[in-house]
Amino acid sequence: MKRTILFAATVFTVATAARASELSDIQEQSRLLREQNQALTKRIADLERRQRKLEAQPAKQPAVAARPALPGGSMAAGYGAYKAEYKKAPVNDSLTWNGITLYGLVDMGVTYQNHGAPLSSTAGLGLNYLISRNSNGSYFGVGGNALSSSFVGLKGNVELTEELNGVFNLQTGFNPWSGKLSDGLGSIVQNNGLAIGQQNTFADSAKDGQAFNVAAYAGLSSPVYGTLT
Repeated sequence: MKRTILFAATVFTVATAARASELSDIQEQSRLLREQNQALTKRIADLERRQRKLEAQPAKQPAVAARPALPGGSMAAGYGAYKAEYKKAPVNDSLTWNGITLYGLVDMGVTYQNHGAPLSSTAGLGLNYLISRNSNGSYFGVGGNALSSSFVGLKGNVELTEELNGVFNLQTGFNPWSGKLSDGLGSIVQNNGLAIGQQNTFADSAKDGQAFNVAAYAGLSSPVYGTLT
């Protein structure tokens, strides 16, 4: 009986020690994996930070080869060779400086309407593209914002710390034919009290002459935690 009890106690002790050893191995592997994951996260953030720096820098223009000598005094041949060399050089037309970009769009054209109203200097579209009660005459001339709204904007993605960037976007719509900010309510006010024959184009809009009538926001961006604006 004593031998049986001693044997059972020995088996229990060995099994307990084996489980403790296995648990210790699992804990050690878990710790190593967490450290590797933290190192990889930091490495990815560093690579993304370096990528943003390179993207913010203007592309370096390769040196253009010197204009070849004109063989036999042939100006046409020399100009052709010079033009071919010039076309090889990439053109950097980005308006970005230190992560801050100036951008925009201008929509202008010529319009003819056989039933229209005079051009408005403030209405976002400038002209009535659907027949309205003041569409009482023909119009031929400048027409803007017909396909898309003209706007100018300033946006940025600027590094603040190693893993934190400041972001912002300011954008406003304008009428390129008059230089005024798009102002739907202003176009309505201009026509208040006027007879139909004296009215020009007007239309209500969410763009009512505000300084930033399209977008205005700022926030923080992190490759690890995401973006908050």
